[in-house]
Parts: sequence; structure tokens; C-alpha cells
Amino acid sequence: MMCPIGALTYKNRPIRSPFFYSHAIPNLFSIQKQERFLKEEGSMSKQYRFLLLVSLTVILCVSLGSCVYMKPIVRVTLLTPIDHATNQALNATLSWEALPDQPDGLSPRGVFVEYYRVFLAISDHFYYEPFIVWPERVGGNPEEQAKPLTFDTPYLARKTPYKWKIEAVNSDGSVIPSEEWVFETGTGGMQFLQPTPMVEIGSGYFRMGDGLEEWEIQWMGPVHNVIIGITYLMGIYEVTFNEFDAFCDETGRSKPYDNGWGRGTRPVMNVSWWDAIAYCNWLSGKMGLSPAYDANGNMITPSGQVTRNVSMVAGIRLPTEAEWEYAARGGSADIVAGVETNKYVYSGGNNLSDVAWFRDNSGSKTQPVGQKAPNELGIYDMTGNVEEWCFDWFANYIYSGSVMNPTGPQSGSDGRVTRGGIFYWWPDDSKLCFRSFMGDPSIRFYGTGFRIVRTVIE
Repeated sequence: MMCPIGALTYKNRPIRSPFFYSHAIPNLFSIQKQERFLKEEGSMSKQYRFLLLVSLTVILCVSLGSCVYMKPIVRVTLLTPIDHATNQALNATLSWEALPDQPDGLSPRGVFVEYYRVFLAISDHFYYEPFIVWPERVGGNPEEQAKPLTFDTPYLARKTPYKWKIEAVNSDGSVIPSEEWVFETGTGGMQFLQPTPMVEIGSGYFRMGDGLEEWEIQWMGPVHNVIIGITYLMGIYEVTFNEFDAFCDETGRSKPYDNGWGRGTRPVMNVSWWDAIAYCNWLSGKMGLSPAYDANGNMITPSGQVTRNVSMVAGIRLPTEAEWEYAARGGSADIVAGVETNKYVYSGGNNLSDVAWFRDNSGSKTQPVGQKAPNELGIYDMTGNVEEWCFDWFANYIYSGSVMNPTGPQSGSDGRVTRGGIFYWWPDDSKLCFRSFMGDPSIRFYGTGFRIVRTVIE
């Protein structure tokens, strides 16, 4: 048997005792996702199995009922920055050892760890896609590996607590998890900005366009039934300048103009539809996901096939217009069997000043995200501040009866849909059912930004 347990140090000093965290905000990192499987030939005569359980004493009961008592050891050591300059990259090297214990004579033969999944997150965030670590083999024997095993993290935020854990994926398909360890970075280092947190929105159906006036229906209707047949994640904030600027810094793009109002956590603006999907693809890469769009702006599957089916798109993307309105109405948190509990005029309430920055309270400029009341899902600024790009081309709704996961027409002359209202609009224009569009997807406008979504693929 082989198993691990760990203690954590920073500059050779203990950091803190292990502590379990569980919170509901996703965390996104630069991820090198490698999925491959080892095909090893030769003798597998040694009776080892890797176990990753952090505890003082671990009892492993094998499939035939015999038990082995183990006190495994994992040693975790962090590397400090080269210096404490604020522009110095801060990384940590996480390491662990899987030490052999007394083999159990009744254990299955030939079981070994194929690879490890390393999960890393800020302490109060969800774990996201894992990093994959392939153990080095000793003498070509898959049951023997070099020690210790290590993983070099991406850039970390300074003065920030992190958590991490490991899963050993065995050759027989079983997965053995570790407990969690925590550590805290020092004052040196380049801050790695975390993307906007996201909330999960369950499937359901609703009346799209409900609330439009008669004159509005003529060019924004008709009202129709929409079924959202997927579960998806949506950013609870509009993408901010901080987040978009990090994308520009890494890709060499010119940063959008802030009109002299300030950057930081204000929603990014002066970005085209093409800029928005480029950010989505970049962020997908940082997360280890396949891109959502090809060079022509089509949605694509992980294999690169063009699709109109959002359930087949794995990467970060813009919401469809239907996904946007469903979320603005409260989604699965407010709509039950197609009936809205609250039926608000604006996203999150009927008093526009409570939920939005608009003509009467914005000071004629954008404001930092998340300062007004959220809607039922905990999403902010879906009314006011900046209008938000959607995937769809704009046109009168063409659907009759109910439609599932609509993505709009194949093309259009009026440009791409924008939703949500702008900081200088009147209340009537800020209703959550109100539709708008930009005549050209290449237009950059100071009233337009975006937020991100991602399909949850089971």
C-alpha cells in the first residue's frame, strides 16, 4: 500500500492547521489540462496501492475485507518569491509523497496510480477544473514512482489564503481523495486577478417578452414561451475593467477607454462584440476549457464543430438573449413551472433606484459593480450601468409556440442583441423585457459591456 499525509510550511515555518472550507463562489485559474492514459506493459507483481488520506491514522479496508493500519506522510513545502518586489511573480511548489506501507496479502495485484488531480483555489472559492500531474516512473515500472511528487502553481495573489487537495486516479478507475491543506501567500508577488464569481441557474421555462407594451411588441415581440433546457453558470457581476485589463495585458491588446471615469471594478465598456468573445475564449484557456467560439464568431463544440446547441459548448461564452432574460427574471430562484413569483418590472425589484444605476442616480457615468441590490439569483446590475452583449443577432422573435434554448436567427442586418439598459436611460427603457441592439458587432460604445456564462455539462 502507498499513502500520504501532510504538513504545510512557508519559509520553513508552519502556516496553520488544516481546515475545511466549503463556499459557493467559483475560482478560475490558468490550467494545463491533460487527459491521457498510461498503457504500461510488463510485470505488475508488487502489491501497492496509493492512498491519499490526511489523518493521524488511516484504516484501509480492501475489497476482500482485510484491513491495513497506516500512518502515511505527505510533506508540503512552499517556495518564496525571489524578492519582495510588487512586480515579482509569486508561485508555490506543492509537493507530496506517497510512501509504501506494509502490503496487504489480500490486496488486488497490479493496481497503481495513473495520475493525480491537483485542485487549487482561494479559500472561500469553489474548486474548479483540476491540474493533472503524471507521476514519473522508476525503471519503467508503473507501480513505482519518483518522490516527492510536485506541482508548480500559476501566479498567486499576495497576502491571500489558498486551499488545495489531491485525488489519486488509480489504474482500476477508482479515485482516492485527500483532505484539504491551506496556506497563505506573503506580501511579494504579482496579483493574479480572479474572474467574476458565477451563480448556477437551473433549467425551467418562462414567458419571454412578458411586460412589453403594445407599441413595443410590434418591433420587440411577440411574447412567447421559452424552455431553458440546460443548467448554466452566469457571472454575478458584469465583467470589470480589472478583469478585461488583465486579458489585454496578457494578449497585447489595447485597453478600452474609460472616458475618464476610472477603471478598477467599474464594468468594462467601449468593447465590441468581437472583443467580448475574444475575452471569453481567453478565459476558457485560463480555465483549461475548450474555446466557445471560432474565428468567425460561431459557437463550437470541444471538437471544434460549429453548433447552435448551447448544451454542446463547454467554454466561457456570452449568454443567449433567452438565457439573459431568464436570469434577469430570477431564473430557477423565482420561476416555478413557468410562473414568476415576483414578476418584477426591473431585475430584482420594482423600484429602479434600488436595483440600478440609471438617468436619475448615476451622475451620468458608470459605477462600480455590485453596489445596488441583486436579483433573486444574487446577480447584480442586470438593469442599468451598462447594457450587455448577447450572442444573438437581433430580429423580431420568429418562434411560434414553445422553443427550447433559442439562439436567434443565423444572421441579421440590425446587429447583435444588447440587454439590460444603460446608466443614462429612462425607466421605461430599463425594463427587464426591453430589447436593444448595436447595429454592428464591431462597434465600441461607452454604454456597452458584457457578462459571462458557461454551460454546466454533466
